[in-house]
Amino acid sequence: MLAMAHTATSFPNAFLEFEQHVMGLFKNKSLEYNFTLPQKFVAICLYNPYWNDFRILNYFQKRHMATTLSELQYFRQLYGLDDPEAICKKLIRLVLDQKIVLNNHQISFIEKIIPEFRDRDMQAAQPGKLLVYECLLGRGFKGIGRVYTHIFVDMCTGEIFGKLSRTRSSDISFAVLKSLIIPRYQSSGYSVGVVLHARHAVCEMQTSLNELISRADAELNVRWKSTSRSFGVIERVQKQILTSSFFNYSGESDVTVEILENKFNHWLSRYNKNRLSCHRTVLF
Repeated sequence: MLAMAHTATSFPNAFLEFEQHVMGLFKNKSLEYNFTLPQKFVAICLYNPYWNDFRILNYFQKRHMATTLSELQYFRQLYGLDDPEAICKKLIRLVLDQKIVLNNHQISFIEKIIPEFRDRDMQAAQPGKLLVYECLLGRGFKGIGRVYTHIFVDMCTGEIFGKLSRTRSSDISFAVLKSLIIPRYQSSGYSVGVVLHARHAVCEMQTSLNELISRADAELNVRWKSTSRSFGVIERVQKQILTSSFFNYSGESDVTVEILENKFNHWLSRYNKNRLSCHRTVLF
């Protein structure tokens, strides 16, 4: 593997500055400062995360750096750049460790792969301080009808709380908050502060929103607010639900609500155990 000589002016100054920050991510790898090609390749993969190897190859060739497609693919595997989520986590580390400012392409790429990155302005300092809520689109089951998923996410820990229901009533969300979530936090010495309710959420208001807000404040001492924004953390949960197996009963006549609830609770427990331990890092 050979790297041709190049002049610093053949690369944009913004990229060269970014490249210097990138090197700290690979201290334990065989990426040496005098080995130009892999150093540049790693930096370009992170600087332009949407670029594929063909475009990077063309970029190098225009700057008189001799390489091949197979060589670039080898570097991508060697430095853990063959997985989009791994690229995202490296970029987030650069922000945390090197205090770099991401460009628009980098931000867009991360938000596409790790949707909860969109929620980085919604960090909570302690558990229970801020929860977000949505009622997700339901799915039909033979003999049961449509079943909905009510989801809460703690914006500090990333833990999710949820319940399956045959209705999308806001009363279900209130009941989950009152009987499940608040006692859980109280037993650990915390309290629930604010619940943000996505206004677009599939939820039938059997009581008006103003009444629900007043009820939450009066009965639970919780500020319930509505918002027009969508939540990346909810989007990730929804994707995981859609790819899970506990909803694979739509064509069976012997499925019951109890079976679905047991499956869902098992999935929920597993999701929380496996959720990103660096949830707050992802949101930073």
